[in-house]
Amino acid sequence: MIDGVAAQAIVDDIAERLGVRVNVMDDHGVIIASSDRSRVGGLHEGALRVLRTGRLFAVTSEEALALTGTLAGVNMPLRLGNELVGVVGVSGEPSIVGEIAQAIARMAELMVIQQAFLGEAGWRHRYGSR
Repeated sequence: MIDGVAAQAIVDDIAERLGVRVNVMDDHGVIIASSDRSRVGGLHEGALRVLRTGRLFAVTSEEALALTGTLAGVNMPLRLGNELVGVVGVSGEPSIVGEIAQAIARMAELMVIQQAFLGEAGWRHRYGSR
């Protein structure tokens, strides 16, 4: 549901402007965009927890040592309406990046909404409203 190319463009812009490391994970916990491109395609265990609970999951540096593919940071659910469609993660100690993670997650949600709207508009343009 989340377009990896669009997500990567957003991640690159955020990382450059704000100097934070950002990941976007799909609804299976797979990293589809990252400021560290070597992580793309990897499984993110913190994202899996968010997908199971539907809630924010903050990880300290100490806690991250026990989790696969996870660094310290804040992982936020990414929703389209009531549907959980992915996760946005911002790396860093939660006490430092928590507020910025919330703003980045909201921006990512707006991206998903725009993508869904444009997809529907494209469908209507192609097939008309029957």
